[in-house]
Amino acid sequence: MSASCHGAGPAVLAGPRTFTVALAGNPNVGKTSLFNLLTGLQQHVGNWPGKTIERRDGHLTVDGLQVAVTDLPGTYSLSAHSLEEVVARDFLLAGGADLVVNVVDAANLERNLYLTTELLDLPCPVVIALNMADMAAAQGWRIDPDRLARALGVPVVPVVASRGEGLAELRSLIARAARGEIARKAGSNPAGFHFSPEVEAGLERIARLLPPMPLLPPRWVAIKLAEEDPEITARVRHRVGADWDRLQDEIAAALPDAPVVLADERYAWVARAVREATAARPVGLKMTPSDRVDRVVTHPVLGVPITILTLGLGIWGTFRLTAPVQDWIGRAFADLGQMAAGWLGPRGPAWAGPLVRDGVIAGLGAVAAFAPLIAGFFLFLGLLEDSGYFARAAFVLDRLLARAGLHGKAAIGLMIGYGCNVPAAMAARTAPSEADRLLSVLLSPLVICSARLVVISFFATAFFPAGTGAWVLVGIYVLGVGLVLAMSRLFRRTLLPGGDEPFFIELPPYRRPILRNVLLYAWQNTWHYLHRALTVIAPMTTLIWALSWFPAGEIGRSPVGWLGRTLAPLGAPLGLDWRMVVSLFTGFLAKEGTLSTLAVLYGHAAGAGLGPALRAAVTVPQALSFLVFYSFYSPCLATAVTIRNETGSSRWMYFSIGYGLVVAGVLALVVYRAALLLGG
Repeated sequence: MSASCHGAGPAVLAGPRTFTVALAGNPNVGKTSLFNLLTGLQQHVGNWPGKTIERRDGHLTVDGLQVAVTDLPGTYSLSAHSLEEVVARDFLLAGGADLVVNVVDAANLERNLYLTTELLDLPCPVVIALNMADMAAAQGWRIDPDRLARALGVPVVPVVASRGEGLAELRSLIARAARGEIARKAGSNPAGFHFSPEVEAGLERIARLLPPMPLLPPRWVAIKLAEEDPEITARVRHRVGADWDRLQDEIAAALPDAPVVLADERYAWVARAVREATAARPVGLKMTPSDRVDRVVTHPVLGVPITILTLGLGIWGTFRLTAPVQDWIGRAFADLGQMAAGWLGPRGPAWAGPLVRDGVIAGLGAVAAFAPLIAGFFLFLGLLEDSGYFARAAFVLDRLLARAGLHGKAAIGLMIGYGCNVPAAMAARTAPSEADRLLSVLLSPLVICSARLVVISFFATAFFPAGTGAWVLVGIYVLGVGLVLAMSRLFRRTLLPGGDEPFFIELPPYRRPILRNVLLYAWQNTWHYLHRALTVIAPMTTLIWALSWFPAGEIGRSPVGWLGRTLAPLGAPLGLDWRMVVSLFTGFLAKEGTLSTLAVLYGHAAGAGLGPALRAAVTVPQALSFLVFYSFYSPCLATAVTIRNETGSSRWMYFSIGYGLVVAGVLALVVYRAALLLGG
């Protein structure tokens, strides 16, 4: 029989069943570092069922026993006020864990132990991994693990995850739990933590009034009702129906001012436990290095330019470092395509070689060429997060974005979008709520990526003198920033309300990034992209190529060309002819593909000859209209697929394409008409 949070007695491993350990803790306590140390490369990343919160699972072997490890989202409590809290709590209540390893930051012990009191409300066995003891000691704290274990009533293991210290002791505790030597009987008061006798009596009185709640301990339900937990309150209200008002009166009578009283007693109990286990911190301790750095990087005036410079240099460096690798991959796939086409030429039909070269291999090459960029961006993001700077950047930028309804963490993803929209959409996973996450994902295609910069720069230099062209480029970017802010405000007031809550974020101490963690983070996200992209982008590339080739072997007489001419009346109000419309189709596949398509359709190579050809056929108002529409009309195929994957819904993917077309069309129409009025 499988033991769980709801099973009575110890969770003894028997037969082939895998013992499951859940890592729980506040954000920035080193939980991920500990997870990586325990599981190594034996882990995988996905999403929780029905949620976009990232799920990390792994396994290890201790004393010959197979142990599964799940890294729960970082959370400050188990109340249902955020998606992370709901995911962590549902996993524990559903019996997903046989043991909870509560990772605690020793330097912030009192704040971290509030979550511990909530974990101790559950009948799951709990052990404490007291992490970053070295940082606590550097700040003057002296914590006695044995005294803390006696105060909490559960085992405590000091660890320093950044150096692997204490790992053997923690593995030993996990093995003991798997053998049934650490357990808590279901339904009993937790060891160590308890409320005052008056509160316990009130909770018992409330528990007797409750209807049966499958899989939920009555005392725990009584606590959550008293704390006014929204999810549990809704579930109980649904079950009691017309008796809800009477039950509310009974709760108020049993525990007046219950939310405040329960929180006060939790903090008071935590404070007593900390006093028992911790020597007094020396008075007059000097400011820590983290404090001194934060006085500059989070300064109200200096913080914003420092953050923008840091992110800008990181993005620039990522592109400079990965560009040669991308070029090499592009050339390799191009050579491979030529070889395959040359080999197939005399051996198959006329379309076989181009299909393999320009469809299949070109599609695979497009996916592969993105991989170094994706890896580079997530290396950069991992360094920011593991060093502790990520939280500072979000805190500083939140001041600028709050008025538009954007969360501080969204700023980093949007900055990454200037390099590539794919990792920008993926970076939205760090958002604190589902609404914030969706908003960040939907806004990411509006950020002008480097692929679009190629086409924008070409048009700006082709149609305008050098000085004017630079201002056109700046104007497009300024328009993009304004569009992001405007659409954020619009979505907040319509589709995705919220975002008015204060932005609270813990600023962890700066620390040296753990290379192993950063590399694992980059590898997992890169592999996640490759796995998804190869199953969609490469087949889609082949399909679009076929639609642009058959039946006559040229795009002008193909279904894509026919569709372009059919839709040309829609482009006419914007000054776009059918060739521009067709180039936008290939731009959906890959934004930089627009330029090569224009070169084919206008009969010139995408070099010096294309500029004069475009100037001979396209007016300045048309060029401006095309630039504006092209800059914002739709995410590329890779970004669209990523939006679908990150939101878990094709509906949002189609919405992002649809609203982009509408917004781009309106802006292009305004620009085109204004340019005509100004005389072209």
